[in-house]
Amino acid sequence: MDQEGTGGGVALYVRQHLEYIKLCLGVEDEQVKSLWVRIKGSTSKSDTVVGICYRPPKQEDEVDEAFYKQLEVVSESQALVLMGDFKFPDIVWRSNRVKHKQPKQIPGKQ
Repeated sequence: MDQEGTGGGVALYVRQHLEYIKLCLGVEDEQVKSLWVRIKGSTSKSDTVVGICYRPPKQEDEVDEAFYKQLEVVSESQALVLMGDFKFPDIVWRSNRVKHKQPKQIPGKQ
């Protein structure tokens, strides 16, 4: 599976024996270079949402906001794996916060 666009982009390889569906989050999917899938869990395990994202070094604030909206939607999942190349020097990983015009907490973290 891949997400097309100009420059950059993302791809996610899923083993053939795994059952998955590509998710359309309904929140500005076309702005953000990301791909989200739900991988079906086994009988005793819940599904896992997997997201892959590419963030160019000088991405516009509006696109960052669109990504935050996507994170809010998927952070409701019990199992979430987020991977990517974020090139985002303003993330303060220790406190799960973003140095931004208005400090904001990364969705799903407290």
